[in-house]
Amino acid sequence: MNGSGVYVVNSAGQPVVATTLITAAAFNAFTADIATAMSTAVMKDGQTVITANIPLAGFKLTGVGPATARTDAATLANVQDSTGVYVATVGGTADVITLTPSPAITAYAAGQTFRFIASGANTTNVTVAISGLTAKAITKDGTTALATGDIPSGAMVQITYDGTRFIIGTPGKVIPLNVIDAGGDLIYGTADNTVGRVAIGTARQMLQVNTGATAPVWANPITLATQQATTSGTSIDFTSIPAGVRRITVMFVGVSTNGTDSILIQIGDAGGIEATGYLAAVGIFVVGAASVSAATTGFCVATMGATGAASVIHGSVTLSLENAATFTWVCAGIMNQSDLARSFISSGSKSTSAELDRVRITTVTGVDTFDAGAINISYE
Repeated sequence: MNGSGVYVVNSAGQPVVATTLITAAAFNAFTADIATAMSTAVMKDGQTVITANIPLAGFKLTGVGPATARTDAATLANVQDSTGVYVATVGGTADVITLTPSPAITAYAAGQTFRFIASGANTTNVTVAISGLTAKAITKDGTTALATGDIPSGAMVQITYDGTRFIIGTPGKVIPLNVIDAGGDLIYGTADNTVGRVAIGTARQMLQVNTGATAPVWANPITLATQQATTSGTSIDFTSIPAGVRRITVMFVGVSTNGTDSILIQIGDAGGIEATGYLAAVGIFVVGAASVSAATTGFCVATMGATGAASVIHGSVTLSLENAATFTWVCAGIMNQSDLARSFISSGSKSTSAELDRVRITTVTGVDTFDAGAINISYE
């Protein structure tokens, strides 16, 4: 062979001449050349051991059988079928997993990736042993161990070896990702390769982002507190308003007092109700007249005025969080007297010392007593 795949006869006595005796030396040299050429050719029965790279000049190897050993050539079918990556034989327990891939591996190597279907939900941190090798930890990010339920039963799980331990998921995506397991829980993945679980919610709940936390939560879009009768006392308090609330609606039904003081809404935090720092006013509208009354000790929502104890008010006032960093709330409300053609439009703003957790309905002096009606709040 001439190095370009062309067989060239170059032995002594070649080429032979017609009607001329072929000598033994010439014939033997020729057959030796043929033997050499045949020895450098690839035998179809597999006897030949390849000694150098074979350039295919853009052509394909076709009809290649499926790879069954790590040293076999892979076909496109092997790639599509994840041969050696998808492991059908899963043993051990949900926390101590054993995998038997085909073909087997003889050592761990950084970058090795395996996929398998979990036989059960993990209850603690997880290890995996592959092809009988030493068990390795499965982590969320290379350092964080898995927590209970991070691998749900029946989930398709992908793990990749980083040279020391396995990491669940792939960069930017965790497997499983946003699936509902058999118990109705939501299993979700995040960009930092963590897996989370949200327990099944209840009727009418919505899944929402839990600000400042790592997991979404189930929540009622609007929570209604317990109504309180306004038939006694100088103030009505609603406490234990949960963190994260951004809107509160205060509802008045037939509320009256025994005096002429204006009705206020005050807000507060864990340090108590705050009675200063309000920038508020209420507009009073009666037939043929209008006026405005300012307030600094609370959000003024109605003025009982000359009618005093005879005044009965209805309506609602909305408190909205304007700035979570400064705990600033704004007020907007519309109220009416059912016993007199008089309406109230209230507005204002107030920043609390910390996150709001309570609301009080009282009067300007805090002396007048409620004597009729009911008040409730809702929050979201």
